Amino acid sequence: MAPIICQWRERKHGVVCVRCGTLRKTPRIRQCDLRTPGLGDCLALALKAVGITKRRYQYAKRRLGLATRCGCHRRQQRLNRIGRWLAFWRRWPIPRKRRRCCRRSRARGR
Repeated sequence: MAPIICQWRERKHGVVCVRCGTLRKTPRIRQCDLRTPGLGDCLALALKAVGITKRRYQYAKRRLGLATRCGCHRRQQRLNRIGRWLAFWRRWPIPRKRRRCCRRSRARGR
């Protein structure tokens, strides 16, 4: 399978890949970092499907008289890191205690 190359689109402060979202000052040929969505991305999509968006959250905080900064992006990135860490440890099999078969122990006279 051939590597997927980034496709650049002009933006105000440089170029951005339309596939992976990488932002650079100048375009260059590079392999695209297509990643599966992390834990934070999945949670953001689920909340968006229910109707809880960043704008609505900020509006509710403003109506309650709280600071409108929500830290959603930082929280989402933190959850993505935690999800990658959990996925890494999930790869390793958990050793199981080996059980002896009843037939073998009877045959040996135990």
